[in-house]
Amino acid sequence: MSPILAGNCLAMTWIPSNVVPMRIHALVGALSLLAACGDDSSGTGGGGGGAATGATGTTSTGSGAGGGPNADAVVFEVATRVDPGAEIQLCKYVTMPSDRGDMAASRATHTYSDGSHHFLVYRTSLTELPEGGDELAPCDESAWMSDVRGVAYAAQTPEGELALPEGVSQRFAPGEVLLVQTHYVNPGAEAIDASIRVAFEMVDPATTPIEAGVFFFFNPIINVPPRASSRSTLACPVPGDVDLVFATSHMHARGTGFSAQLQGEPEGSLYATDLWEEPLPRGFEPGEPAARVPAGAFIEYSCDFDNTSDATFRAGPSAATNEMCMFIGMYYPRLETADELCWEGVAATSGSVSCLDTIDCAGACEGDDACIAGCLDQVCPNGAIPLMRLTQCTGPSCADECSGDDQAACQACAIANCSAEALACQAATCEGE
Repeated sequence: MSPILAGNCLAMTWIPSNVVPMRIHALVGALSLLAACGDDSSGTGGGGGGAATGATGTTSTGSGAGGGPNADAVVFEVATRVDPGAEIQLCKYVTMPSDRGDMAASRATHTYSDGSHHFLVYRTSLTELPEGGDELAPCDESAWMSDVRGVAYAAQTPEGELALPEGVSQRFAPGEVLLVQTHYVNPGAEAIDASIRVAFEMVDPATTPIEAGVFFFFNPIINVPPRASSRSTLACPVPGDVDLVFATSHMHARGTGFSAQLQGEPEGSLYATDLWEEPLPRGFEPGEPAARVPAGAFIEYSCDFDNTSDATFRAGPSAATNEMCMFIGMYYPRLETADELCWEGVAATSGSVSCLDTIDCAGACEGDDACIAGCLDQVCPNGAIPLMRLTQCTGPSCADECSGDDQAACQACAIANCSAEALACQAATCEGE
């Protein structure tokens, strides 16, 4: 079976509709911060107007539970009920076993019941479970996603597996905290009993000396106007020689085409599909020339959208009311997290507006999607990712401090929590591109 890893609904990757513009002038250096704060709970857990009932989550870990050719597996399971007409997004934290050394997974498998838009297992920077985090709950995207640092597994087909080449594995630390996220859409008249199971099959790390990573690229610059078509393009640098295991895409219902290639190569030569709902990944054989991405290359990808409605669609988590444009690919050997998340990416925009001024523009839109999307269109090509990272940081970190009129408290919080992101945004002015 082909490797399956696709899908994402990251709230950390869009500009909240109630973003609060506030210019913060630090007294140290030349640092200027703009805190884009607020709690965008409108997209939390029920973008389709419904809610989960009887939500429960169970986790099991240990040997003999994987059911695959390797009996030593770590298994996570989640179960919930989805009301008729509901779109839900639920999260819970889980941990890898803490009673063993560093772990290496050479294969992972999953199954889930009908109705899932996707599920993901994220890697996080947490060192312990947050209080109450082990309970399945509607995701407050900006808060839940602030600690995400990559992906361990994800899928948007009912079953699949990921088998890595000989000598390659994903590595997990003892007690490593992961975030499981499930997204279900139930358009029917009856409730769905939803269930998900994912198993990581373990091997001796000494037998797999090469660590695999996951490219998880997200383009925050999406503007699909009413009764119109559009394209979103992002180019992500790859600083070291790597080999791809597979490549795939993620879009929502307005997506009509996806293409990825090394910059300068024919469009779609790396991956192409016109399927938004269940795109088929492209698997690469070990040593296949097409799998090699040389150091210094850019992976460039585009999403084509067609909107037949009277609404404007921009980047966001809901399959019904937002769009996404993502490239996902497992590769080896593993690079830095910043490379995996395309923090040095360049978006295809026609804009010349700095990152900070773009946040000002979006904040003045008072939640109007068409207005916000227009502001994002005008950001510098090198400002798209810094814009995303700054709003991603200040939103969950400083929501309380920046929700009122106390600018000093907002400033102090932003400087304490998001100085690196603010400096990157400040530097994104189109100069030197």
